[in-house]
Amino acid sequence: MENGLVAANSDGQDTPGLGIGAMTRMVAKAYRMADAIRSVGVPVVMGGPHVTEEADEALGRDGGPRHADAVALGEADETWPTIVNDAARGKLRDVYAPVDADGKQKKRVSRNIQRSLGIRSILTNSISCQSSSSRCWIA
Repeated sequence: MENGLVAANSDGQDTPGLGIGAMTRMVAKAYRMADAIRSVGVPVVMGGPHVTEEADEALGRDGGPRHADAVALGEADETWPTIVNDAARGKLRDVYAPVDADGKQKKRVSRNIQRSLGIRSILTNSISCQSSSSRCWIA
């Protein structure tokens, strides 16, 4: 979908936010889409393998442009309800990360550990939004 078309269909009214997940090979296109959506006032939360490893890039903390209002690190199954609630209240935090039962951020397996274990790739999948709201969509 063209970025302009996405932005034109998102006027920012009654749209608390948009979630975009991206792998490294598609992150440039995801950033362009996020930029177009943000340009019409809709907050963007980015996640996925690339953003999990390069959150500062998505948030513009590396000296480049900011592409996301918030990032979701790792699997967002646990954090997505909080993200949606925060977006609806207009109170997004910069970073959302899964926490354990004690409230501490869960540790991720770093790329270096993956390499030392001989893991060459991580399988990823996507789930659809489970909300009954017509406003819930994931690009």
